[in-house]
Amino acid sequence: MCDLLSIGWADGRAVEQGAEKPAATGMSKPQVLALRNLVAGEVRRFPELGQAWQERGPGRFFPVLADLFTRLSERGEMHVPDVEVAVMQLYALTLYPHLIYSSYGMQLDPDLAEHLIVQGIDMFLAYYRT
Repeated sequence: MCDLLSIGWADGRAVEQGAEKPAATGMSKPQVLALRNLVAGEVRRFPELGQAWQERGPGRFFPVLADLFTRLSERGEMHVPDVEVAVMQLYALTLYPHLIYSSYGMQLDPDLAEHLIVQGIDMFLAYYRT
């Protein structure tokens, strides 16, 4: 699996201990996508369910990635003028295909899923890495 936190940086070590895989890996698991679709389908009736999903699901990764990108920018390893946009772009590059497929009850082939995540991270780094 691609390691977002160490890929391409000169020292070749993970920037954050314990963060070996991108958030996209966990969020793209079929069971997580199925739960997300269930929540999305019920959010009009139960708005608190959507809020709980956001806080305990994808929302918990946002501050971690935002902090990481801020620190990497401060160290000169990345140039991220808008951290919020950068986190959303990373999500779009790595998670969007999974969300679309799962919303229609389909799954991406595991090899294609892995390829999309790795290539999405590569595209992200090509843009933001200094």
